[in-house]
Amino acid sequence: MSDVRVIVVDDHDLVVYALTRLLSAEDGIDVVASTGDGEEAVRLVDQHAADVIVLDRRLEGGVDAIDLIPRIHAAAPDIKVLVLSGTSDDHAIARAVTAGCHGYLAKDEPSAEIVRAVRAVAAGEHVFAPAVLAGVLRSRAVDPSQGLSPREVEVLQLLARGRSTNEIAEALYLSVNTVRNHVNNVMRKLDVHSRLEAVSEGVKLGLIEIG
Repeated sequence: MSDVRVIVVDDHDLVVYALTRLLSAEDGIDVVASTGDGEEAVRLVDQHAADVIVLDRRLEGGVDAIDLIPRIHAAAPDIKVLVLSGTSDDHAIARAVTAGCHGYLAKDEPSAEIVRAVRAVAAGEHVFAPAVLAGVLRSRAVDPSQGLSPREVEVLQLLARGRSTNEIAEALYLSVNTVRNHVNNVMRKLDVHSRLEAVSEGVKLGLIEIG
C-alpha cells in the first residue's frame, strides 16, 4: 500500500517544522511539500500528486485559507483538505464545510488525533472535532427529513462520535460494505450530501446526540 502523500501549509515556520516532523515520523505518511503562502499552496497542489493538504486557517498576508479550498480542488479534484485552526469561529467552520473541506481540527488537538485525522481523510472519511461539529450544527437550518431505521440511527450515532467506516463495522459486527450501504441510506433519507451534514440533521431531528 502506497504512502499517504501530504502537503503542509502554515504561515509559522515552527508549526510547519513540527507538523512535518510529526507526520513524517509515522509509517505510511510522506510529507512531500510545505509552504506558508496561499498562492504557493495552490501551485504545490498542482505540482505534487498529494492525497491530503493540511491547511492552516490564516496564511501569509492575512489570506483566509478557506477561500483557497475551491481553487485547491480545481487543481487537484481528489485531494482531501484538512483545516487546522487556532480558533473555532462558527461562520468560518460553516464556510469551510461548504467549500468542501474533509476535516477541521483545532491546533491544540493531541498529536495522535492530528495523525489519525490525516489517515482518516486520506481514506475518504470526514473528521471534525466535537467542538467544531457543534459550531456547524449551530450554523445550519433544520429541514424536514424521513425517519431512519434503528440500525441506521446506530450508524449515525457512531458517525457523530467520529468513528470511521471500519470502526463502525467492528463495533456493530457488520461488514464494511454493509456499513457503507447504511451510511448511503442515511444520507439519502436525510437528503444530504456528506456524513457531516447527516450528523447535523440527525442532531437537529433529535435522533442522536453529540458527545
